[in-house]
Amino acid sequence: MQRRELAVALFAASTVAASSKGEAQTCAAPCWPQTTLESAASVMPYQTQYLPGDIRRYYSGSGDYTIAIQNALKIAQDVYIPACLSSAPWVISSTLDVTVSNGAHRRIYGDGMDVSIIKVNGSIDAFKCTAANLHISMEDFQVYNSNSGGNGVHFGTTVTVLDSLFKNIWCSVGGRSFYLPNEFSSTFINCHGSSTGNNVFELQGSVCTTLKGCYAHLAPSTFYGYYIYSAAYLDSCNGLDGIPAGNWGYFGSVSNYNITMVNCNVENFNTEGLYFNGVDGWARISSCTFFAKSSGSYESEIHAVYNSFGMVIENCLFQSLGASRSRLAAIFTDDGASVASFNSQDHTSGSNVVSIDHNGALEKISSGTVQWMGSGFRPLNYNALSITNLFNYYCGNNLLSSGSANVTFGSAQVDSNYRVLLTGNVAETFYVTNKTTTGFQIKSNNASSTANVDWFVSRTSAV
Repeated sequence: MQRRELAVALFAASTVAASSKGEAQTCAAPCWPQTTLESAASVMPYQTQYLPGDIRRYYSGSGDYTIAIQNALKIAQDVYIPACLSSAPWVISSTLDVTVSNGAHRRIYGDGMDVSIIKVNGSIDAFKCTAANLHISMEDFQVYNSNSGGNGVHFGTTVTVLDSLFKNIWCSVGGRSFYLPNEFSSTFINCHGSSTGNNVFELQGSVCTTLKGCYAHLAPSTFYGYYIYSAAYLDSCNGLDGIPAGNWGYFGSVSNYNITMVNCNVENFNTEGLYFNGVDGWARISSCTFFAKSSGSYESEIHAVYNSFGMVIENCLFQSLGASRSRLAAIFTDDGASVASFNSQDHTSGSNVVSIDHNGALEKISSGTVQWMGSGFRPLNYNALSITNLFNYYCGNNLLSSGSANVTFGSAQVDSNYRVLLTGNVAETFYVTNKTTTGFQIKSNNASSTANVDWFVSRTSAV
């Protein structure tokens, strides 16, 4: 029994009344003759045992369901794609336009991604819309196309899609599975995608755009599973399958990024797991696993080109399944970024310490320390935070010999424009000389001093 049969009895009375008015057809019960709306749109129902909006109602027996599905979309706001008959998919040969002329809500739904299946013939998009401000819900069906070029769900650059829901959809195509370059505040739940020629999920993104339990299965070597122009929240998202594969995520391609990732699995990427790009941006990556591919080589798990607001990495695991890492560390930056790491481990490094490759220079984010490098670069690691070792790179004490002592930092400063506070255990005058990015010299007015001098480095502003 189809799940909409519950509405049959309630709908029957109105359709019987319609048939008594001489509309289109007569038939044996159960029967829903041509409605006034169908007649006005010149849409003929061929199988009147099905309700308006059911794609089978408009099928003429031609073997191609393009016209049947498009007629359902023309008549009904809620369009039903039932389980396929005899396991044969519903075949289309032209792109389906889901536009609602009055901007009303649209719902397209099936009986499940494993049974309600649309097969696309030709290098065409499966779905498109041509009007802005369209609120759409698409649920519980599958689209596949073995040809190159065509996208699955494609709502173009001039079409704004607001507050829409995509749930339990499997989309395996030659182009992008989900291509919404002008969406806002959309939600994707348990959506699966594969592409043989492009990115899998390519979205404008916003602070209200959510992907939950989604899976980018396959992407070509130069493309991405998740390609998001600006902001998004990714929860329990997965990918990629197989080798060779593309890369997992690209964020901030045309705008500043704002990315939160929680409980995601970043796997089998080709060169880089996550790529962050943008003048301004921030990211929080929490409880995620990074598993590099099993053979060959890759660059790094995370590549941060630049961000001015910071990146927080917490409770994450970085590990190669066999491939060698060409960068010096799991995190690579070629400009400047602020990175904080909390309770994360890098099993590929051999030391389990999460480190940063800053343009070819290895900088370890040692436990509970603060480091400076590059313009505005502040990597932190709070795996074992304590007051004792929070400042141990930039404070200490030295015993003078013959009135002087050389101090070397645990990590270099970005420049020598820092200040030093000195206190000694004897009544002498102490001062600093020979300041460099790697340290300085303590001097006393007593040339034979052997005083014990405490020192502390600080700055008046961020760099």
